[in-house]
Amino acid sequence: MKQITPYLFFDGNCREVMTFYRECFEGKLDLMTVGDSPMADKMPEMKDRVMHAAITVGDQLVVMASDTMLTGQKADMGEGVYNTIICDSKAELETLFHKLTDGGTVNMPIEDAFFGTMGSLTDKFGVKWMLEFDLPKE
Repeated sequence: MKQITPYLFFDGNCREVMTFYRECFEGKLDLMTVGDSPMADKMPEMKDRVMHAAITVGDQLVVMASDTMLTGQKADMGEGVYNTIICDSKAELETLFHKLTDGGTVNMPIEDAFFGTMGSLTDKFGVKWMLEFDLPKE
């Protein structure tokens, strides 16, 4: 298995969310609206909704997302799911944590543990994140 990547659904604000994440992760955002897709004629009322978006950092796909496409379908972030980021350093963890908490809520402040450092938050869009930096194994 190469990688598992979260795919998030939003209710009309996917562009705003993914623009925020692009800034947090300092990555590249690829985004296609319904209006830019081959489905534009079949779904004219949804032309501004995001059909697919993806953020990459370097050669790694970080997160994918879209707006919901079914009439009346609501996006639910779920209570038991956290997107976990394993950071390369404690400094990277702290930087990302502070960016993602802008307008959000800290669930567990950054703290050192026997295995490394971790913290968790819910961002301003209701998405839950857990950030971790593991100490090198001896």
